Amino acid sequence: MSIDDNYIKEISLLLLPMLISAVAWWFSRWLKRYDARRDGRFDRVSDVKRLSVLSRIQALRGRPQDGMTLLQIKALYESIGIRLPVWVAHQLVDYLGRAPVALSDLALNCFLRRTSLTAIRDEAFTLDDRRLCHQHLYALFFLIASALAIIYGFSITVPPLGESAATASNTFWFLFFFFAYLIMALFVVVWTINEWESLRRAKTFWLSWQPHLCQSEAAYEARCRHEWNVVAQESVPDTALQTVVDLPPVKKPQRGWLTRMMGKKDK
Repeated sequence: MSIDDNYIKEISLLLLPMLISAVAWWFSRWLKRYDARRDGRFDRVSDVKRLSVLSRIQALRGRPQDGMTLLQIKALYESIGIRLPVWVAHQLVDYLGRAPVALSDLALNCFLRRTSLTAIRDEAFTLDDRRLCHQHLYALFFLIASALAIIYGFSITVPPLGESAATASNTFWFLFFFFAYLIMALFVVVWTINEWESLRRAKTFWLSWQPHLCQSEAAYEARCRHEWNVVAQESVPDTALQTVVDLPPVKKPQRGWLTRMMGKKDK
């Protein structure tokens, strides 16, 4: 079976620009070694910057928590990839300081990249199960739609070229489209698995952090006041009993002159 050259040209004009654009996009990212989204991620921030930002936040926490101070703290948190309400971000930092969780932990960083899945419902901060379910459905829809597109494109290009005459041109296009669709299929499968794994790790971290979290701002403020009161009481100097110094023996007071005269009269 021979393939019309016009048919091959039409298919090539349809697919080649897409393939070339995708390859050029990935190559430019690799060449520059720069990704705007990753630059603000918690696991991509340098230790020097992270330490500097956390020190500035600690200093701001000692000031009156007015609107401007909270805005400055929020901006500092977001500069190191923590995009959460300020009172929740405080608790996350305190938890990371106490819990055996590395700053490079995959579950932690998956959660910080998925803060859009969190919400405040009924004045309680939580991981929204509906948003999490929607993300799973979006990944599944992408997998199915991409698989159907790849199967359709594969069926109209590769089998006809395989059944055509064994010319150099037909062999080249057969191998080109075969490997192109194979790479696209692998990319779709790997991306979908990575997406589902990222969602699973984000939920895993949430479940481990939730028992240590005050999910309402009022409960967090009450806990802070309690901790401050405890610290204030511990900082008061101890009023222990001092060693009592032995006092000299008390002398018997001498009688007054009137008493002495009356005693002489009695005699």
